[in-house]
Amino acid sequence: MNRRGYSTYTQCKCCGTVIECSDCSIPMIWHASVKKLKCHYCNKEMSFPDYCPQCGSDALSTSGVGTQKIEFLIKELYPDARVERIDSDILTRKNAHIELLSKFQKKEIDILVGTQMIAKGLDNPNVTLVGVLSADSGFNIPDFRASERGFQLLTQVAGRAGRGEFKGKVLFQTYNPDYYAFQTAKAQDYEKFFETEIKARQEFDYPPFSQIVRLILSSQNNFRAEKSAMEIALRLSTMTEKFGFTEYLETLGPTPCVIEKLNGYYRFQILIKNKLSQKGHDFISKFLSKITLPKDIKLAIDVDPLDIL
Repeated sequence: MNRRGYSTYTQCKCCGTVIECSDCSIPMIWHASVKKLKCHYCNKEMSFPDYCPQCGSDALSTSGVGTQKIEFLIKELYPDARVERIDSDILTRKNAHIELLSKFQKKEIDILVGTQMIAKGLDNPNVTLVGVLSADSGFNIPDFRASERGFQLLTQVAGRAGRGEFKGKVLFQTYNPDYYAFQTAKAQDYEKFFETEIKARQEFDYPPFSQIVRLILSSQNNFRAEKSAMEIALRLSTMTEKFGFTEYLETLGPTPCVIEKLNGYYRFQILIKNKLSQKGHDFISKFLSKITLPKDIKLAIDVDPLDIL
């Protein structure tokens, strides 16, 4: 389960308001172990509110599932099993990760619950069952690399089972079992996944058929951030049209980032698809070098971004 915490959001059942971090535009996560709502981006904490900040109702309840809840449910289902959890919340002390994996290796743990950190590099011949809960969540992200990353994770975690003399079994929990990434991960068919994925990348001119350059404009003032992003996008589009590069340098946006507000800063992004290789890279670099921004506006340039959140 690639979500830590107990529940993934807290919502008012009267008006539908979701409790969000005041500095980041994401829901606060309920951590039952410390009885706190936490932001997983800026680490802000707050106590569980008595009333809805929007309508004043006391009908607040937690929803969604994280690793803490899975651990709790498994202990209820299998009271005699030795269950442990591995995620960044419990790895506060030095070598805690190594100690838990060592106990698992020595058969002192029967069931290990964790985030993706237990999917990689775990070589234990005694593992015979691996389950991926809510596997769809890794694919339901507005990012062109979501399928690739999801497929990698599923094939990696599937490889943890059946490494010894006993046969392994892998279960993916999904609402879309016919989705090509699940089918190819199930069959461990890397070539078939590549063939399907590369066609989609080519159709939309995503890497490797272009280079993505991501510009992020941020400010504590929402209007100022959006205005600066619009001005840069307009200037860039005008320049590419002037030099006849419109077909080879595609400017997308500006749009609010998926996580629109982060650490108190409102963020807008411009995506550039560069199909001119080094020539396009040099053109973009020259254009950006001439941009002067006010002190309250930040510009981040991310070439070949790992994600576009």
